[in-house]
Amino acid sequence: MEKDKVLLRNSGFCSLMVASASLNLPWHWFCEVLGWPFFHGLASAVNPRIDLRMTSRRSKGDPYCDHLFVKGEGRLILP
Repeated sequence: MEKDKVLLRNSGFCSLMVASASLNLPWHWFCEVLGWPFFHGLASAVNPRIDLRMTSRRSKGDPYCDHLFVKGEGRLILP
């Protein structure tokens, strides 16, 4: 990965997927309102100027979720 960038890739167990299936709610909704803000909040505690961009999402059929953290303005960039 390039300088000032960190990639978190998840292809294993996803608690949001299980919760959405259990509650019969859209998986993408859980990611957008719970998952992505959670990861962005954790990264922001280390550096408030970290942007989070989702470059791939299992909820839309990708084989993994890629959470790309980049030094920036502190934005959560939703797809």
